[in-house]
Amino acid sequence: MGQLFRKNGKKCILAVILLISMSAHSIFATGVLTDNERTAISALSGNIVYSLNDAKQQRYFKANYIKNLNHDLDTIAIGSSYMLSLSSTDVGNSNFANLAVGAANLQDRINILGLLDCYNIKYNNIILELDMRSFFEGDAFTLNDANNAFNKYGNYFLEVISGTENPSKPSLDFNDSYVNEFDFSKELIKKDYTQYDLDPYMYYYRPDGSLIKADANLLFDDKYKNDTRQAVIAGDKALEPVHMYAKSIDVVSKLAEYFHNKGIKVTFVIAPRSNYCYDTAGLKNFSLPQEITAFLSELSTRYGYTFRGSFNPYDLGMTEADFDDGFHLNEAAVKKLVSGER
Repeated sequence: MGQLFRKNGKKCILAVILLISMSAHSIFATGVLTDNERTAISALSGNIVYSLNDAKQQRYFKANYIKNLNHDLDTIAIGSSYMLSLSSTDVGNSNFANLAVGAANLQDRINILGLLDCYNIKYNNIILELDMRSFFEGDAFTLNDANNAFNKYGNYFLEVISGTENPSKPSLDFNDSYVNEFDFSKELIKKDYTQYDLDPYMYYYRPDGSLIKADANLLFDDKYKNDTRQAVIAGDKALEPVHMYAKSIDVVSKLAEYFHNKGIKVTFVIAPRSNYCYDTAGLKNFSLPQEITAFLSELSTRYGYTFRGSFNPYDLGMTEADFDDGFHLNEAAVKKLVSGER
């Protein structure tokens, strides 16, 4: 026995060191997970998890959601806060992921597509919501603190759809720049809720990445709704002289062609303004919403895609009651919008 140990002692010691090293690495790796990655993993494990209703947190959550997906998807949804509540039940497909983020511009949408490509996640169908910001030169490709860590993935994907030969994939290190500005770690994992004990004042992510909204009747009083409407109207009025940005037209055209060549089916979606905002801002007289509608309609016809929605709520049979806070559609209305129901 002693001879055996002396003969294999060095190998035994090396094996023990290796085991300790692997264990330490495992502990370390678990310890450095950000709150957003832990919640994404928890959601992907089938839990409903707490969400900050914050644009930056949403981007890190959705990026970590993509990072930790271990399978391809049938259908994805990408867009702004209008699409956040769209669920697998709404689209009638359990293999679905909602990858929308609040306050998304066109750069954010491209960033998500770049992340999917870098993590080699395939999908057969995409629901792509586009808004006036997506085609406004002053906003479409704005780089800001919320999306800064992910722009390299979007810039890489712009090379992909432009036909650049062998574009170099960026390093997958977006969490390195994450600063936990929000002290919500106690809430995230310890409160993995079931659908039967949700706090009506809170926001949550479902396992498919869609957002369960807080109760609008409890959060949004008439003053809040009116203040929201006035802010939206002021922003829209600034767009009255604006026409579609040439770079946005080029990028969305290349996206449409890329999806067609990949055999991916597209549903373009435009979300409406509330009736009050649409009327008060005078959107029916603006060039930009009409140009966007005509552009997406033409792309849909060219490639056999589906086109849903309108900036005009009356075209969709929507009333003020379909809007949660004077701006965003409630979940039932989002489902109707994407399905084309009236």
